Amino acid sequence: MQPRPQSSACVAEGYAAAVDWYGPARKGDQEKLAEWCSTVGPPIIEPAPAAYFARAQGAEALTVVSWNVHGGSGDLFGLIERELDLPCRDGQPAVGTSFEHFVLVLQEVYRRSSDVPRVGARSTIPKQLKEEASPGERVDVVEVARRCGLSLFYVPSMRNGDREYEDGREDRGNAILSTLPLSDPIAIEIPFEAQRRVAAATTVHSVAGDSLRFVSVHLDVASSMLRVLRTGNSTRQRQGLGLLDALAELEAARADPTGDCGLLYCYPECPPGSPPRYHIATLAAGDFNTWSARETVIKHYYRHFPQSPAWDGLPTRASYPTDFIFFRESAEGRVRLVEGSHRRLDDQHGSDHFARIARLEFPR
Repeated sequence: MQPRPQSSACVAEGYAAAVDWYGPARKGDQEKLAEWCSTVGPPIIEPAPAAYFARAQGAEALTVVSWNVHGGSGDLFGLIERELDLPCRDGQPAVGTSFEHFVLVLQEVYRRSSDVPRVGARSTIPKQLKEEASPGERVDVVEVARRCGLSLFYVPSMRNGDREYEDGREDRGNAILSTLPLSDPIAIEIPFEAQRRVAAATTVHSVAGDSLRFVSVHLDVASSMLRVLRTGNSTRQRQGLGLLDALAELEAARADPTGDCGLLYCYPECPPGSPPRYHIATLAAGDFNTWSARETVIKHYYRHFPQSPAWDGLPTRASYPTDFIFFRESAEGRVRLVEGSHRRLDDQHGSDHFARIARLEFPR
């Protein structure tokens, strides 16, 4: 994985210059990603939440929810109201001083806009998600964020069908929404297997200045039969390791230039067996599309995110353990995952996935 220059085919005109881009170094991956990329609109960055959240208690703790929304099937308003105590379907929610901040790490959200380009018949356009009847109105992620007053970073991965609407066309991808300001937006195109996948990463800060990076992850279920035969179906392992490699590049780019050891991968000058030390606390969560919690990619993530909560044995899509929350502390260890706070929600809120929830704290 490597930083993607602004001249790259997939970071061309129309993409926000404020986003740092990372992508595969392999030419074959770049060509396929560019083909898919040409059909989607630009990312959206709305970094500041509504002013009324400033009246809430300081960001000494916050709740994180990771959820595959399944397009318009998932009732985001319902989840935010019932699980996070913020009724905002009609806009302008009332926020008291006891309100606790939160971050939503989302996959398969959709955006409808005239910024999503019209494309030719031969373009790579996947079918629209086959949505179930939603318990609420079908509203795109941008409208949800604006009604609820949340900051937003949305990165499209692919088109959401070829349908034309009066107000534009649809794409879908990953997003991070929060009651706290977002900074340092990063888009990470992971190695191409079956579809273009782009991880969205951004950072929030506590009132004391502690930083915490969130990464929204979505891996493929399987690749084409030809690639399965060639690779033994290492789809998720290749994609997951590609993302870990990009996160290592981010750590290296932001590390102390004095040469302190302990990036994601220990460099040759590091003493053998030295424990990893990370520049920033990071929570990576999402839909890994795994069929087993013992898959190799999951083992890699538990190794690189040593403070992660253990899998609770519960499936999140049908009978499969597809969704996970992974966490690692920074070298200072100032951000902690609250022990016993990680769990699967009991209500799917209209999606085909159960969400996972956890609580983080910024000890003083």
